[in-house]
Amino acid sequence: MVQDKQRGGPRKGAGRKAQPESEKRVPVTLSVSPESRTLMNTLRRRKINISRIFDDSIKAYCKDRNIVPSKQDEHRKQAMAAAGRKATPSETL
Repeated sequence: MVQDKQRGGPRKGAGRKAQPESEKRVPVTLSVSPESRTLMNTLRRRKINISRIFDDSIKAYCKDRNIVPSKQDEHRKQAMAAAGRKATPSETL
């Protein structure tokens, strides 16, 4: 009896599961002061998610000042989705 090899190749159900749209994240590059960088490193060592802090801070800033995404931003996002590609960080600004 000859056995089939069971090593390598794709496996059904393997890999990271897709996240819901509400939890997806995109990379962003920014510059901060050396003091802020030191504080960020302190927070990281304490296992505090820096990305969530920035996310919450941006949302709070915009909410306090009644800033909402412009129609131009929404149109760009929809056009890119229709073209089957994601916006790069510079395109989302």
